[in-house]
Amino acid sequence: MYLDHRTVDHKCNIIVDAYVTEENVHDSKPYNKRLEYIKKTFNFKVKKVAVDSGYDTLEIKKKLIQKGIFGVIGYRRYGTKESREEKRKYVYVKNENYYYEKETGEVLEYTGLIDKLGYKKYQNLDNKGG
Repeated sequence: MYLDHRTVDHKCNIIVDAYVTEENVHDSKPYNKRLEYIKKTFNFKVKKVAVDSGYDTLEIKKKLIQKGIFGVIGYRRYGTKESREEKRKYVYVKNENYYYEKETGEVLEYTGLIDKLGYKKYQNLDNKGG
């Protein structure tokens, strides 16, 4: 599975760059290099950018400030106290790519899907509703 990262101009929404990465590359990772590529390729004088919440990282913010570019970044909803507590119940097993619940032993396997924020989706595949 792959992800495509597209950049459009501000006047006509014309795609000026499309960059493909593997599925596990977060949106924010190629951003700064792609911005520099677009500036050089099209000789754009980038003064402002607008990006979705997937680009809300300190690395991107720092680069925009250094380059004197005004950035508008979409609002990101952070988890609630309850959702963070729920997440702590699980342990990730990296070499097998699954999570298990510490107390019950419930296993959450990777579904092969990625949500709109670039996060892999895990669920109890024995119980499709889980």
